[in-house]
Amino acid sequence: PMSYPRHTSRSLMLWLLTLPFALWPAMELATIPAVFLITYLMLGIDEIGIQIEEPFAILPVKPLAEVCERDVRELDKQLNLGAFVDQRAVGV
Repeated sequence: PMSYPRHTSRSLMLWLLTLPFALWPAMELATIPAVFLITYLMLGIDEIGIQIEEPFAILPVKPLAEVCERDVRELDKQLNLGAFVDQRAVGV
């Protein structure tokens, strides 16, 4: 479900927004590059996790499936197998 990645992304953003306040007393001006580096790494890991969780959102699977279906239906017509019912004739 999309609610889990959305929740983790929002939680990560909240954590990253509060990170400078936690690091400032110990690191002072070094906090700025440290926060940029940590933010870059954490958002990258988050994006990789989203892509791994839902790979078909970025892969062109639907157009490929449509081409395969069209080719199989054409082959079915050429060989007169009758494996596919014309949906317009059935009224679906």
